[in-house]
Amino acid sequence: MARPPRILELSDSQIAEIRQFLKKTKDVREYRRALAVLYNVRDRKPSSEIASIMGTIIRSISRWLTRYMKKGIEGFKEGKRTGRKSKVTKK
Repeated sequence: MARPPRILELSDSQIAEIRQFLKKTKDVREYRRALAVLYNVRDRKPSSEIASIMGTIIRSISRWLTRYMKKGIEGFKEGKRTGRKSKVTKK
């Protein structure tokens, strides 16, 4: 049996805060994360539909929703990246 889709319930002030963040951020990744949460809340779209619209996988959408619920707006922001340091130097 499939799980019911997770739709977040947010207050009007939280939705306004997300919209304000969308207007001011210049980072594409942060914008996409915030937009996914807004689609979920405002349009009541499940993660599968949001993933299809945004061209990503359901797991990413679920992760973004969880990060928002745990950290709020800070959950949209880019964390420290792991992996090998770039060897390209500025000249």
